[in-house]
Amino acid sequence: MERKKVLVSDAIRQGRARLLAAGVDSPWLDSEILLSEAMGWTREDLLAENKQEIPHEVAPIWEGYLLRRERREPIDRILGWRAFRHFRFRVVPGVFSPRPETEELVQRAIPKVPDKGVVLDLCCAGGCVGISLAYETEARVVMVDCDNLAVQHAKEEVARLIPEYGVKVLQSDLYNEVSGIFDVITANPPYIGEEEKESLPPEVALFDPPLALFAPDEPLSVAQCIVSDAPLHLREGGWLLMEVGFFLGEEALTLFGKGWSRARLRKPWGSPDHYPYLVVEAQWTGT
Repeated sequence: MERKKVLVSDAIRQGRARLLAAGVDSPWLDSEILLSEAMGWTREDLLAENKQEIPHEVAPIWEGYLLRRERREPIDRILGWRAFRHFRFRVVPGVFSPRPETEELVQRAIPKVPDKGVVLDLCCAGGCVGISLAYETEARVVMVDCDNLAVQHAKEEVARLIPEYGVKVLQSDLYNEVSGIFDVITANPPYIGEEEKESLPPEVALFDPPLALFAPDEPLSVAQCIVSDAPLHLREGGWLLMEVGFFLGEEALTLFGKGWSRARLRKPWGSPDHYPYLVVEAQWTGT
């Protein structure tokens, strides 16, 4: 029996319809991304060659990708990578994947890193923040996470992407196993309350590790611990920068008391007034 021919344009439309029915937010875009990955093409190739037939050997790969996305597995976990600043970071099960909004944390930290500076990156997950800072500032970076799986993955990413930069990766519950004084401390701590779990999209609730998502007790409880002990590890004049939830910015500012100055909220340059603040930063003066 002759196999039915399926054109690229038809496959995209069929994929879009299936993903739309599954509740995916961006069905057309996701259909194009997954088909281009299955074909080994760019999305531009899909548009230029949309009347080409889908090769026989590609069809089962494409179907497998669609089935996974219909189950709401995120695109980056299907592809196995996520672009973040200058690198493609590998995305593996059980480790929090890089997010585009976290690039703002890196962007805000870069000008605060002095020449030959030393940076501590807490809650590092797969290492996208610490690796990016080491590469872009040539600072000496120590990355920390409490989860063994995240630590092992971060070590592998350091060895794969910037082995010559001397980045250290430690397993530690925040500062417990950390020694030394740093110029800058960055962190992307868990800041979602357990009561919010039911409202999370399946892409997050079903596929991200709970340890990286949910803060114990209160949404800012981990952030509070980071701020409280930061003075023991920051030089005078050093900076602490943390990613915070979209609606936690003003509350996060209250974490900084005596000895802290220039506490403020940050969002991407040029973003509209209604855009949420993503990063809180403050300078430790000790007075």
